[in-house]
Amino acid sequence: MPVPALQRESPERTWHRDALTQASRARLFNGQLPDGRVRELSLLLFARAVAAEQPLPHPDLPASTLEAPGLDPFLTSLCEFDILVTAIAGVSVEATTGRALLDVSYPNFAAADGRRANGVLPTLVFDPEARRALVLDADDEQLARVLGLADRVARREGQRFWGWEGYTDDRVRSFVGAQPSG
Repeated sequence: MPVPALQRESPERTWHRDALTQASRARLFNGQLPDGRVRELSLLLFARAVAAEQPLPHPDLPASTLEAPGLDPFLTSLCEFDILVTAIAGVSVEATTGRALLDVSYPNFAAADGRRANGVLPTLVFDPEARRALVLDADDEQLARVLGLADRVARREGQRFWGWEGYTDDRVRSFVGAQPSG
């Protein structure tokens, strides 16, 4: 079943994926390094910077955690949200290939340390209420297939950023690997 809020003019495309593509083509994610070279940065870094300036997106986090070094909980939340969007979009179009998944979502989470996105996956996979709310009636095979595709695409994309290295939770890895299409 499609996720209407993610759809654009067809079920094979989503507005958020199109916006990301257009922003990338316009080089809006490029940042200049101190030595003058230009580097492509992750959308999530820009999103974090903008959202951290707003009080509503993070009422539960003290200001000090938004500025502290280490595993920033705000960036972690954005990565978790992004991997959920990838899974939801992939399930909604019944993606069976990496290309089909990339048509509806891009793994922005792949640019960050994989521990950031991994924390939400056991809830998606094993909490029946959360799973039903996020991916409706997706069966184990369909969800495992999409998560397997997301992992492969994220590994490829994450190489540019030294980011995603796969699922860290043994139960999630077993779930994805145990399904015929995983």
